[in-house]
Amino acid sequence: MTHEHPVVGQMNLHPEVQHIRVNAGAYLQELSESMPHGNIALEEAKLLHGGIMSACCLLSGGTAPLVAKFSPWNEPSEGEILSSWRLQNVNVPKVHDYGIVPSTANTDLPVAYTIMDAVQDDNKAVAPTLSSVLVGKPWLASTAGTIVGQELAKAHAVPVPGNTFGSQNIIAEFNTVAPSWNAYLQVAIKLHGHLFTALGYEE
Repeated sequence: MTHEHPVVGQMNLHPEVQHIRVNAGAYLQELSESMPHGNIALEEAKLLHGGIMSACCLLSGGTAPLVAKFSPWNEPSEGEILSSWRLQNVNVPKVHDYGIVPSTANTDLPVAYTIMDAVQDDNKAVAPTLSSVLVGKPWLASTAGTIVGQELAKAHAVPVPGNTFGSQNIIAEFNTVAPSWNAYLQVAIKLHGHLFTALGYEE
C-alpha cells in the first residue's frame, strides 16, 4: 500500500490513530474478501493524507473506486449513521459494509471500518477534497458553504438508532435547513458558548 504523503509518523496524531494508520494495510488484507465490486488490488491501495481520528484508504483497483475508513470503534458506527442519512436523501456516499475489524474485536482498541463509494466528479474521476478546490478557487467558498450547511442540517435531523447525530436545538433554530455553513456555525457556537468560555475564549 502506498501513502499519499509520508504522514504515518506525523506529529499531533493521537497514538490510537498512529496505530491504526500503521496497520491499515493489514486491516485491508483481512477485509479483502468482503470488498464489493469484485476483487480489490490491495497493492494499488493508497493511504490518504489527513484524518485526525481516522485512517482513510483509496481503493482504485476494482470496477469503481472505494474508500475504506478505519477509526476507533464508537456506538453507533459511522457506517450506520451514513446509511441512515442516505435513506433520508442526505447527499453522502453509499456504504457497502461496516463493522469491527475481526482481529481487533477483543483487544483494547477495537477498530471500526466503513467501506463506501469514493466521491467522483462528472468525468468519473475521484473528486478532490473541498479544501483543495478552495485553495485554487476561493470565490467558490460562499456557494460551497451554503451547500455544506444545508446538507449538515439535514444530516443532524436524522434519528439514528440509539442516538441522534448533532443537536436538535440547532435544527429547531432553522425549522428546516440552515441557509449556510456560516449560519449553522453561529448557532452552534451560541448554543455551546459555555464550552468555549471554559477553554478561556471570550466573545
